[in-house]
Amino acid sequence: MKPINIFDIDNYIQDYLPVVEYINTKQGAMPYCSHFTSSKNPIEYASSDYAFANLPIKNSCSSSDRLAQVSMNRIWTCPDANVQVSCSYYRADVYKISTTSLFDAVGSEIVYDLIKLRNQHGYTYFIYNKTRKNITQIYTISYENDLIDDKAIEIFKQHLSESYDSVSSFIPDYAFNVIEKDFSVPQNQKENSFLLSLVSTE
Repeated sequence: MKPINIFDIDNYIQDYLPVVEYINTKQGAMPYCSHFTSSKNPIEYASSDYAFANLPIKNSCSSSDRLAQVSMNRIWTCPDANVQVSCSYYRADVYKISTTSLFDAVGSEIVYDLIKLRNQHGYTYFIYNKTRKNITQIYTISYENDLIDDKAIEIFKQHLSESYDSVSSFIPDYAFNVIEKDFSVPQNQKENSFLLSLVSTE
């Protein structure tokens, strides 16, 4: 499966209102457009619909609606991040990349999602309790780091384990749906102290 833009999810306002409110009200949290590729950030963090193997010379837009007007091999320049939201092709880069179900002591299912937002600082991740409709942790990993999603997923797993380790019937679904690529993370990168040294927590 590919990552799912939360705005493509039916009833996203009902299911993800706290995330949407955070994005709309938090200074500096405005996501890049999902079609935006920076000429400065590493190519691994280009737009998911950017079709080229190398970075563009200038910030680019890869909106299919926009590119339908011209040759698909053309790169359209994109305005700076702070004015993207006013563009008619703007689409917020906010994706659900993982989901898992846990069962509490009385057997009730609790669903957690890992949501990522791409912006000028890197990727901001939300550990979101979809059942109770609240954000339980927010952290940012900068573009300078490798295997960003894998680091985020390790933190996600650890957070859930620590949150539910006192629940006797805690059943983590660790065949859980990781929607991003499955990289192998070296063992020393899985240590808590190392991971937390790479992120800033809000």
